[in-house]
Amino acid sequence: MSIIIPTHDDDPTHLDEAVRSAGAQTHPDVEIIVVDDGSTVAARPPRIGGSTPLQLVRQTNRGPAAARNTGIRTASGEYVICLDADDRIDVTFAAEGLELLTRDPTCTIAYPAMVPFGDPEAPAWPTRGALTLRDFAQRSAVPVPSVFRRADGDAAGGWDEQMRTGMEDHEWWVRLLGAVGGRALPMPSATLHYRIRPSSRSRLRPYADDLEVTRRHILANNPPHVIRELLEGAWSATDTAERSAADAWSDPWQLRRWGRALRRRTRRLTRRGTAND
Repeated sequence: MSIIIPTHDDDPTHLDEAVRSAGAQTHPDVEIIVVDDGSTVAARPPRIGGSTPLQLVRQTNRGPAAARNTGIRTASGEYVICLDADDRIDVTFAAEGLELLTRDPTCTIAYPAMVPFGDPEAPAWPTRGALTLRDFAQRSAVPVPSVFRRADGDAAGGWDEQMRTGMEDHEWWVRLLGAVGGRALPMPSATLHYRIRPSSRSRLRPYADDLEVTRRHILANNPPHVIRELLEGAWSATDTAERSAADAWSDPWQLRRWGRALRRRTRRLTRRGTAND
């Protein structure tokens, strides 16, 4: 199992936590590759005990997709996890992912639940069961730190290094499933601990702009049969939403439930605005 950790000007304490979580895996055969993607101050990952090898690779700044590709080319493992340098993974992460991929031949991606930290208002992201390509029609259904076979990643052509903006993980999982088929399956219990930062890339850029870039690359990088699957998935989701809306308008109890949720959200926003004042 190769755990790839790209870093670019990350807080050293955050990188330390990410590397240590990778080095604490219960799976006995793990290597860690930290890729310093042109940091202003050279990254220095911590020394970790035990027999887990840790390798540092430096390159000029080319973006997270290119850094992941560099790490994968350097790796010797048959299985890969791409871990962001400010996140952490549970100790059973590698073992649970490997078990899913070796037990079920239809499993192409083993993905975790997400638990955020750093913002008490941020919601958790539970797993959504078995997912096919159609489930990726509207948004990314699994996080970056999920487990996949290196051979499958090679068949998909690696991460798109032209995506310096946009959601390169969404494009990557679509292309991976489109190239080799199969499903994304949830890990039984292992969790990704996802750090919420005001300066994170996803918070600094408008979501609509990222979505436009992502869709443009998905259209350019995939053959017609993949686009057809995504379109059918989008149609199915739209039909489901329309049926739910129609049912809600005809059901007064549904309207009351939506009204309560709206009032709770309004109260939270009002309290937050008062606190900021």
